[in-house]
Amino acid sequence: MNEVGPFRSLWRATVSFALVSIPVKVYAATEDKDIHLRQLHDRCHSPIEYRKWCPVCDTEVQPEHVVSGWEVSPGRFVPLTEEELDALPLPEGHTVQIMDFVSLAEVDPVYFERPYYLEPAEGAVRAYRLLVEAMQSTGRMAVARMALRRRESLAALRPSGNVLTLETMRFHDEVRAPDQVVELPSGSQPTEREREMAVQLVRQLTTAFEPRRYQSRRREAFTELIERKLTGKAVVEAPAQQPPPVADLVEALKASLQQTDGSPDGTRKDGRRRVAGARSGR
Repeated sequence: MNEVGPFRSLWRATVSFALVSIPVKVYAATEDKDIHLRQLHDRCHSPIEYRKWCPVCDTEVQPEHVVSGWEVSPGRFVPLTEEELDALPLPEGHTVQIMDFVSLAEVDPVYFERPYYLEPAEGAVRAYRLLVEAMQSTGRMAVARMALRRRESLAALRPSGNVLTLETMRFHDEVRAPDQVVELPSGSQPTEREREMAVQLVRQLTTAFEPRRYQSRRREAFTELIERKLTGKAVVEAPAQQPPPVADLVEALKASLQQTDGSPDGTRKDGRRRVAGARSGR
């Protein structure tokens, strides 16, 4: 059990390499502290809802009627069922399969995505520490394959102090090469004197990396702004939602009946009358 803080593990996994398996608990290594604002209606300050809407049928689509599809060209799709997606090959669920050990210095940080901390499960501490110490002494990190939310992902395993850190990685074809994006014009080159002065300036500004020195000035200013508004009681309250008028409800029920098995008088779309009790199985 994690005794450090009130954090819950996201999921459990098994780190596997050769004939060694290490069960672990996975924890988020970061937390989102960006500024997230809700969008409100300027008239009543109620939060705006976003619904899945079909523009052709002019209706809201319920979750059970949402299917997946691959767009092959504008407006043309290949529908895919959940069974077809589940049948696609994926690494074994909740297994982090180590494939290679590489030098950490050789891996461009552009490949890294999201970090997690791994905690050894009960009975796995010795193997966990052995893996951490082996990577520390060799200066290596592990490249692994894993499945995460129906997605195959690469992962990097490396020691962070005495803790094993897992970072999801991008595949090679997901990373653009710098020369595919940036075009440096040929011609003017720095002089030797300019190079020497630039190196001297970099050395003068070099210091130990202390993450606490770098704070979000915008987030600090935003916090001060909110505190000033709270002090001035500049707070609005969204009104309670009212039930729809009876007339609107009746119209909605009529439309629902017409879309399913006919009109309110029992006549179906094919012109025949619905037999009483047919829906209840009588």
